[in-house]
Formats: sequence, structure tokens, C-alpha cells
Amino acid sequence: MGLVAVGSSRSRRARFPQGFPAFLKPCAGVVYGDSYRIVLGKVIEVWSREGRGVTFYELYSKERVLRSKNGLKRVLDTLTRCGYLVCSEGRASRGSPLGRKDYYPTPLGIVMNTVLTLLHPEELGVEGEEVVYPLAWYHVSETLFVRLPDIYGYMVSAVREGLVGTSREELRRGFLATLHAMNLLFLEATEAEDYIGGPVVPPYSSRELLKLLGNQLREDVDYLERVRKGVREGSIHGRVLDHLQNSYRLLAKALEVHDVGGSSTHVSSPMN
Repeated sequence: MGLVAVGSSRSRRARFPQGFPAFLKPCAGVVYGDSYRIVLGKVIEVWSREGRGVTFYELYSKERVLRSKNGLKRVLDTLTRCGYLVCSEGRASRGSPLGRKDYYPTPLGIVMNTVLTLLHPEELGVEGEEVVYPLAWYHVSETLFVRLPDIYGYMVSAVREGLVGTSREELRRGFLATLHAMNLLFLEATEAEDYIGGPVVPPYSSRELLKLLGNQLREDVDYLERVRKGVREGSIHGRVLDHLQNSYRLLAKALEVHDVGGSSTHVSSPMN
């Protein structure tokens, strides 16, 4: 299966695929609707540059992100409900009875914006999706994808403490929609690899990658051992950790088979 034409690829992202799970709406609309991406990106841009929130008035009258006031309100409401933006209310400078609302990005919103921009590489000023997508997925899978559960955990705590004005259920939809965006980036990467005849990865040798994996395994094993202390033997938590630790034994063993000429992947741990 070759890479579809650029225009076709973008049109596929512009609408919900058939059979798309309804429970992810409206948050998944952020993945497929340009207006959400534009507004989210603009809030993050201003906050990054000036360290402040952005008001509805600025977005509509100054930045002119959307032509419709009602449309902008719906977009901001959705981005806030899904946990991508947080709204801080205060007194308007001119004493307006409506008050002032400043919108700030959340960590989850920054992750979503990062992935959406990578899905639209023209916004980075680069061309050649067939190369950008595999490279983007390679690095996202090693960084943001790994950190997303911890970011979600932080957001859940922030909701519970009233720091983020959304519900746990709507935040869950926002989290799952972010995972969906990452999955879409992966699908684009695999199609691009088919088009160019193979994966695009940084120029590491198998030996270098093996050493990298070995270091990562040791870090993960240390983490599992720290968590395992104090967990009751035979408990649900203990059984989950036992299974993970056993899987790491198998991973280390499988990598050592391929470690021709050395033992850099050996996981030094009481597990062995």
C-alpha cells in the first residue's frame, strides 16, 4: 500500500472515519477540525511568547483566529471541557459585567498541539510528509507517548483539586483523543514508510540501538523495584508488578541473544 496523495491524506483527517467511537466526541473533533487546532495553537503561541493568558476578545478582534463569535465560543468551550485549555476568570479592565476570561494551555493541551502540528508539517515550514511522519513518530514514541500517562495522572489530580475546570469523564475523552492523534501520526508514518521503501530512523547502528535499549531497560527495572518495595505479595498490585518484572527478564534475554560481541544489554538486577 503506497502513501496516499497529500491532499487525500489531509481530507481523510478532515472528517471522522466510519465507525469512529462516538464516546470520544467532542474531544476527537480537535483532531479533525482545523478551527480547534488554530485556536489551541494561538493560545499556546501567545502564552509561550508573553507568559499570559489570552482573552476571547483578543482571539476574535485582534488575532482574528475565526470569523464567527459563536464558532469561537464553541471551540473554546470544547478545548476547555476536554482539558486542553483552562479558563481563569477575573474582573474586566473596563468594568464589564461579563468579567474577563483568560485562556491558558494545560500540559495535555500542549501535547495535543504538538502532535497536531506534526500531522500538519507545512505549519513547521517543511515539506515532504513521507519523511516527516516517520521521523516525527520515531521521536514522539520515545518521548511524549511514554510521558502521556503521567501527564494524564497530573491532570486528574488537578481536576480533583479544582485547578482545571472540567470533569473527570471529559478529561478522559481528551486524553483518549490525544492518544488517537498519536495513533494517527503512527498510521501516517507507516504509510510513508511503504511509499519510500522502508522506515526512516536516525542513523544509529543496531549496536548503538542495542546499548540504548539496555540503558532504558535498566532504568525501567530500577523503577519497578522501587515500586515493588512495600507492595504486599500476592496482592493485585503485586501480581501486576510480578508480571512486568518477568517480562523484563524475557526482554533482557531476547536482547542478549542479538548482542553479538558484547553484553551491553545485560540488566543487572536481583531479578536475574
